[in-house]
Amino acid sequence: MSNATLGETLIAEGKLEQAADYFLHALEKEPNDPEILNGLGVVAFKQGKPEAAVSCFGQALAVDPSYEDAAANLCALLGTVPQEQLQANPLYAWPYLLVRASSEDWSEQDSAFLANAMATLTDLQREMLIRLFIPTRLSIHDRDISLALERMASLSDPLVSELAEWLSDSPPSRFYRDRIEDSICLKCDNDSLVRTVAHREGKHRPDSQTLPVFQFLPRRLNEPAASTDPFMKLVPKGAPTKDGLRILVIADFNIAGQLTGLMRALNKYTNHMARCVILQDDYLAYDRDVLITDQDGKVSSVAQSEAVDLIKRADFFHVGRQLLEIPGIDWNRYVSPRNAVFQYYGSELRNNGPALAKFHAQTGFTALTACDYTMYRLLPNSFYHMQPYILDMDELPKARMDTSGKLRVCHAPSGQNYRNIKRSDLILDVMHRLARENKKVESVEIAGLSNGECLSLKASCHLHIVSLLFTFGLNAIESAAQGLVPITPLDNFTMLLYPDTPVVHATPSTLYEVSRKLIADPKRLKDIGAQCRDWARREFDAKTLVQKYWYLYDLVYHGFSLDYPDQFSSRAGRIS
Repeated sequence: MSNATLGETLIAEGKLEQAADYFLHALEKEPNDPEILNGLGVVAFKQGKPEAAVSCFGQALAVDPSYEDAAANLCALLGTVPQEQLQANPLYAWPYLLVRASSEDWSEQDSAFLANAMATLTDLQREMLIRLFIPTRLSIHDRDISLALERMASLSDPLVSELAEWLSDSPPSRFYRDRIEDSICLKCDNDSLVRTVAHREGKHRPDSQTLPVFQFLPRRLNEPAASTDPFMKLVPKGAPTKDGLRILVIADFNIAGQLTGLMRALNKYTNHMARCVILQDDYLAYDRDVLITDQDGKVSSVAQSEAVDLIKRADFFHVGRQLLEIPGIDWNRYVSPRNAVFQYYGSELRNNGPALAKFHAQTGFTALTACDYTMYRLLPNSFYHMQPYILDMDELPKARMDTSGKLRVCHAPSGQNYRNIKRSDLILDVMHRLARENKKVESVEIAGLSNGECLSLKASCHLHIVSLLFTFGLNAIESAAQGLVPITPLDNFTMLLYPDTPVVHATPSTLYEVSRKLIADPKRLKDIGAQCRDWARREFDAKTLVQKYWYLYDLVYHGFSLDYPDQFSSRAGRIS
């Protein structure tokens, strides 16, 4: 008869002291026998020593997590302990978590318990829990593993190797994958494993850099692009070496053509590769890359398939307004606050400001708004100084500004809703009045034209009355870039960002007089047009503006980085 069986007989006969002696004697010969440890726990429990009993059951389960007798005894004992004591007392918390982690019905309640009790655990206990979580492949364990890793002081090579297999076979959501890779990067001493598993290069712990504001993480490793890489498709000849990120610009509409404009600038002027996916076409017929739905609502299965492939390959996402519903894509697998920014334009943020503010507060995603106070105040944690309007100046038709003939004043009313917001009726009345009073003046209403046709028509004009809404949109910038004179109200927030803008300020009450004086002085009109063109090139030319986006992507994706590509080093002023 074994010592364990003898001990059980003695327990049944009520001879607890003798049973304890039997088990202790047996333990000297077999210190890791789960049956003996379980027997000692039973004796301790019957002797009124719950803490000793918990310790014995816990040791038994540490040896064999699948040992049902020890698990059942421990659960029965812990069922008598108040919940707050379970979490606060490491003697109780650890065995309770061990039992629950070994079961097949781990729940949200257990995850919450783990979060509250995490501080009471040792690194060895946290590692054991992770090893129990990994084989289950439960999505709920993404958060549990991430939390345990973040609280550990260091990670062993075997644990990192197990995590590597898990990340490869059953990767968690992008959010938790980023956090898990960060922990591996900072807490694993094996640089080779860090590069292989966490996809980071350089030292995993900086020796000299101490940046109190930013969490310093080594740059991520990105697989070099082959010529057949779909992200190389639109990279022009002569562009910088493509050793950066695969950036997917994606939006419901190609808002003012800015999404494809950003894509082209990234490909032409930076070390990144970019593609652009647009869900729905519109009558303005802006430049396009991958267009899923045409103006008639017909979905292209080829474009949809190409979009899915690009999403799965992308390193970084620049989202215009909102993520798209695309069959076969669970965005949680691909997008996180470490690899995406959301950019908002005018109406989207004005109409849905509180909901979007809540979304960004809860998720931590980076937001980009514009130099418009009505938008900025709705999302104060955004990068409002990131001007969303990016123009390749050399591709815009230049305004002729010949004042020897007719002086043409133009306005684009847009749809009925914007017609009211812009005060288009008042603007058109002023334009017609100017034309009636001065035979040299011709009023031009721009409507129903594609973007290319609009630009061509504006190039034949001299003065563009943009809007009477206090805002600073693409229309004004585009006209300034062409060299004609835009008129629009300039609020204090806009002037705070652009104090030297030559764009002409006018309100509903001053519009007629401001326009009349400009028309009466053609030389001044031409001079302001030239100033507008120079100013727009300085502030909004794609080659200059795309650098801001490049620095922002680097900040979001790498946490903080100091080694910028050579093409920008002269401007960046390297930090050394």
